Amino acid sequence: MLKWKCNLMQTANDIQELVYLGYQRVLPSVKLSPWIECFWSAKTQLQQRHQEKLYPDGGSSLIFHFKGDAEGSWFSALQRFHSISFESAVDSFGIRFKPGGANALLGLPMNEMVMDILPAKDIQLKGLDLLFEQLVHADLQSRIHLTEAWLLKQFIKQRPVSGPVQHLCHQFEVADADLISTLNRMGITRRQAERYFYHQVGIAPNQLKMLLRIKKARHLLKLNPEQLLVETALNCGYFDQAHFTHHFKKITGYGPGQYRLKQQNRIFNKEMIIQVVHK
Repeated sequence: MLKWKCNLMQTANDIQELVYLGYQRVLPSVKLSPWIECFWSAKTQLQQRHQEKLYPDGGSSLIFHFKGDAEGSWFSALQRFHSISFESAVDSFGIRFKPGGANALLGLPMNEMVMDILPAKDIQLKGLDLLFEQLVHADLQSRIHLTEAWLLKQFIKQRPVSGPVQHLCHQFEVADADLISTLNRMGITRRQAERYFYHQVGIAPNQLKMLLRIKKARHLLKLNPEQLLVETALNCGYFDQAHFTHHFKKITGYGPGQYRLKQQNRIFNKEMIIQVVHK
């Protein structure tokens, strides 16, 4: 049995999303976990066309579509919400990189990649065509095994190390974190930090801070829709409800109350399942 199987859907309170797509998330190996959030898979047969919104969080994706009009490999680092359509036969697999992860592992200049979804051939990653061919007829566990092997080869070439981006991503989720004080402790200036972020993530530190806090808010609204919005705002580092609502709507297109209602409807329609896992 491959080691990745035990990581499947493993959290204390698990959110199973996009159930109708057969969507699954799998954690990466320990060596890749500083750079990769998860591997994901969607595989099913649909009776009608569906559209999903994707929200920015500072991360990026390498996506493999094995069926449909978009068949092939794609790279996405868009930092604005956009839609993706699914129809008929769905068979897709992807790597979700943490902020800075694609730069660290693949050497990609992210400031050049945040404006569009690119065919992966345009970024000329060695061995990617062969990887796609190997993944086409493989099952999920084999796809993860093959992809991790390919990524570890990139890891050896790039020799990534944690830096300001990775350190500050953790700080951004702390309500009282002060960016300037943190930078001073790290011995770098704000201008230097901005250069790191634009090259490694594609956006400025304060923009990433906002995206990560709203990502946390989206998760909390799905996990506990009964929680007061003011409590959600405080848990995500906002002390001003209006400020929180403005940021939330700017990033998702919805107010937090509208978004919460949308998630409740998804639970009612069994498109999303909140599962409590007792450990």
